[in-house]
Amino acid sequence: MLLSSNPQRGDILVDENGKAKETFAIWMSQMTESNNEDNPKNNYRATLAPTIDNNASQGFTVGSEWIDAPTVYRLTSFTGADATWTALN
Repeated sequence: MLLSSNPQRGDILVDENGKAKETFAIWMSQMTESNNEDNPKNNYRATLAPTIDNNASQGFTVGSEWIDAPTVYRLTSFTGADATWTALN
């Protein structure tokens, strides 16, 4: 796809043959979603420790961090749907 040096949200992106593909806003949304799949969801403002129910159904993945100050937890594994959070300190 071709981009101008200053694309706007409503600009239509075209392929190398000039065929319209999608708007810049949709393309950026898809790129952000793809990037977020590579980054675990975290909770840095918790007021309680995580439980087995703070799991993939809520968007947490192995590597997610949870801070219930002063304790930091990391999601280390799943047993079925149950999340295993390990205190790091």
